[in-house]
Amino acid sequence: MRLILICFVGPFVFFYDLFFFKLFNKKVSKLSYDFFIFLFCLTGGWSSRTLDFFFSKPRKNIYSSCSDILNLNEEVAKKSLSELGFYYADKAISDKDIIEIKNYIKNLKGKYISDYYSSKEYEFFNPENPKGTRFYYNSNDLIECNNIQKIIVDNNLYKIISNYFQKEPIMDNIRAWWTVPSEKADSSAAQLWHFDLERTKWLKIFIYLTDCTEMNGPHYFIQRSHKDGGIPFSIRKRGYSRAEDELVDKVYQKKDIKSFTSPAGGLLLEDTRGLHKGKKVDEGSRLILQLQFTTNLFGSNGMDSIFYPINSDIKFEEYQKHNKFFFSNFVKNN
Repeated sequence: MRLILICFVGPFVFFYDLFFFKLFNKKVSKLSYDFFIFLFCLTGGWSSRTLDFFFSKPRKNIYSSCSDILNLNEEVAKKSLSELGFYYADKAISDKDIIEIKNYIKNLKGKYISDYYSSKEYEFFNPENPKGTRFYYNSNDLIECNNIQKIIVDNNLYKIISNYFQKEPIMDNIRAWWTVPSEKADSSAAQLWHFDLERTKWLKIFIYLTDCTEMNGPHYFIQRSHKDGGIPFSIRKRGYSRAEDELVDKVYQKKDIKSFTSPAGGLLLEDTRGLHKGKKVDEGSRLILQLQFTTNLFGSNGMDSIFYPINSDIKFEEYQKHNKFFFSNFVKNN
């Protein structure tokens, strides 16, 4: 019944929402977003690329934030992201910054999200007695950390992202989470193969805040699956749903499946339109900080705006004054 609604009513609602988004930045309806996903699954990606052309802003030279907290190689990142869909940098962030971010996060409340337990209220994470597979922190708590603010406006990161987009980027989302051992792969904790489709174009940045070995649940990504047609129709026809290993193994070679173990301080940039998953944690735990950048805010209406931080780092504050578009998904905290 839902598929019939998407196919026959969805196009009319979709084009209505396109018009009002373009003119007034109005969020799209759930039905329009479902039709957006349907188009991607049908076309293999060119529909999203076409929409991105109409909704994104041409790249230009902007004010420099003078923040250089990350150690990244712009040329290597450019080639790797374009050809493979990811770029990994070992020890991209200092031990000092890692420690300060972890110390900040451990004092925050969050929520468990897993197949067998999800929090109703915010609570503290107890590593000795976790209640669920994954424990998330709120973006509006994370943005108050000055170290995270400096990463967001890092010059090297901005250059890499804007070069990949060939458009002006927007800071879209901040997340951090713990992942702990479970008996089997947890779908709610993103431990089955899937692709993301929250916007028309985006990049996610994963920063390892703890050491991650094969036993601690490394991130898996299928190289080149981020390209148009990179995900075969045999998977796309299932819609926006998780895929089991058996299905993925039928259509991809093992050499194309990349596993990202990393010491604390490693950084992974990834176009998560490609197929990816987190491996089930077998021992210990893993803490990840994730930043998402996009070209425009068309897409999921489940992506919340971020409050401007009350306590801003001076570099973050200056950057905010000179690049309003970058902060399109930020709102004032009344």
